[in-house]
Amino acid sequence: MVTNLFKMILSAPNFRIFISFIILFLPSPIFAQTPENTSPFHFDGNLELTASYQERPSVSKRLGKNFTERFLLSATLSDGQHFTMPMQMMLTSEPTSYPAPPADVEEYLMDPANLISIRPKYKWFEVSLGSQIPQKSSLALGSRPFFGTGITLNPGKFIFSYAGGISQRASTQFADPTQVIPRAAYARKTRRLSFGYGKLNFSHLHFNLTKSLDDTTLVDKPKVEICDSIEKTDNTIHEDCRSIELLPKHELVLSIDYRLNINHRYYIKGEITGTAYSADSHASKVGLKWLRPIFVTNVATMRGFANELTFGKKGKFWDMSLQYDRINGGFKTMNQPYVSAATDHVKVNNNFNAFQNKLVLNNTFGIQFRNLSNKNQRNSNIFSTINLTASVTNSLSLNATFSNYYSRAKHIIDIDTNSISTDNMVNLGSFTFSPSYILYNSKHFHYFSTIFSLDITGADYINLTINTNTEETTSRTNSNTTSQSKGLTVLYRLKKLKKPISIELMANSFYFISFGLNEQAERKLYTTRVSVTYKHPSKQSAITGRIGANYVEHNRQSNVIAIRKIIGTLVIHQNLSEKLKAKVYSSIRVQNRHNPQFPQRIAVAYTF
Repeated sequence: MVTNLFKMILSAPNFRIFISFIILFLPSPIFAQTPENTSPFHFDGNLELTASYQERPSVSKRLGKNFTERFLLSATLSDGQHFTMPMQMMLTSEPTSYPAPPADVEEYLMDPANLISIRPKYKWFEVSLGSQIPQKSSLALGSRPFFGTGITLNPGKFIFSYAGGISQRASTQFADPTQVIPRAAYARKTRRLSFGYGKLNFSHLHFNLTKSLDDTTLVDKPKVEICDSIEKTDNTIHEDCRSIELLPKHELVLSIDYRLNINHRYYIKGEITGTAYSADSHASKVGLKWLRPIFVTNVATMRGFANELTFGKKGKFWDMSLQYDRINGGFKTMNQPYVSAATDHVKVNNNFNAFQNKLVLNNTFGIQFRNLSNKNQRNSNIFSTINLTASVTNSLSLNATFSNYYSRAKHIIDIDTNSISTDNMVNLGSFTFSPSYILYNSKHFHYFSTIFSLDITGADYINLTINTNTEETTSRTNSNTTSQSKGLTVLYRLKKLKKPISIELMANSFYFISFGLNEQAERKLYTTRVSVTYKHPSKQSAITGRIGANYVEHNRQSNVIAIRKIIGTLVIHQNLSEKLKAKVYSSIRVQNRHNPQFPQRIAVAYTF
């Protein structure tokens, strides 16, 4: 529906004509309030057109060019009272979300690398056209964008919304033309319905329904090739590949989203979700026939349940929340593919502030564990984060962050008279400290900043075999891996208050070392950069020049690889008028004294 509307406008041969028309049309005074034009409508916003050039062999081979154009538009048409129509548009000549160029304009518009959104609204009636990102429900609706149409009715505290479109376009193109592994996919259609009472951030009760299915009419049995690396006796690697046909999927998700605010300080919110997910839409049908107009259950259908509950408190100096999530083993959705099934999750958040927000402390602690009925498989994760920000004086500020993540997975397998136990433990710790200091007088402004980071990772893998009759250990294998990284960044800025020149100096060092079973690896990185900016006294133009050098050294099993890179950049800002601005970016990159690259970019922005 919507794609046919845009096809006439954004057909491939007319893309540049369409962009040129918008650039010429927006500055016109059609919607402006002038003595000659008393239209009640106001049309304001900004647009930007960018053209880039960079020699990238992989992109050039895929798209046949090194040029990239990007068009950005953000505007609002309004009568100042009841009617508004915000418009957002981001179009690029290099879609990046899929491995190959779109086959037609419809696929081009649906590519998530592009964004086209028009949302006319009159009082409590709103229509959504183009790209949409639902944010009404975390479990049922998710946050996966789709391209289509939607309608929202919100009279008072009542709300009704419906949206439908394509959340995944069909694709049979290869992920890499030099490889044999294709990235194939069915076109995925999604319908979402929500209705209830109350605003999202206030007390409310909403009912949500999501239905998604793979369209098998656009792609004929797409296949993917899975390759396994097999080491032969002569220490050579052989790729064993097999073709697997993708199965179309469909799902139905129902949820109740609620929130209760108490005395403007305490609140209870949560979501109860049930899912019916089928991994193969072509499987034999089973279940109630009267339900088939809404959802068809078959032998491949899994039913799942998830519950999310949060107790919270808001205060002047202290905010806290306690969250509990439970997801059973059958929970799976097409729009939330990364949700871990069969898990219980408890998380506590605390936010403290004192001395008029000069001291801010944030803390998060959580634990996650599997709720499987099989006690021989136990997984648990514990994580915590502490962040402290302090403004000691008007010139000195400090920031410190500590985080830790611990994971343990234990599995027991009984095979005849032997019990095989695997115990895997991973612990990650991270610490960052960053002080900054400002020194200024009537002539100069000095800014000093330092960032120190330390990361330590330890992993233990234990395989233990025990004879169940004699309870004697017959074999034991231990594997330990440890890695450590350190980083230090120093930044200094100098600005002469009565002069148009500012200088910035930056130096960075990074060191990484990893110890494994009979293996050691090291990585060193050093970076320096000098920037000088000159602003014309009339503030109509500015020039910034940067020069930097990188040195990277890899040491693996006494095999040292060094990479040296020099980068020079010149950036010119020019205000052509009060509303029209231009920016030119020119750079040169040289690696190991050969293969220089010259990325270039020019951007023109207009505010209306």
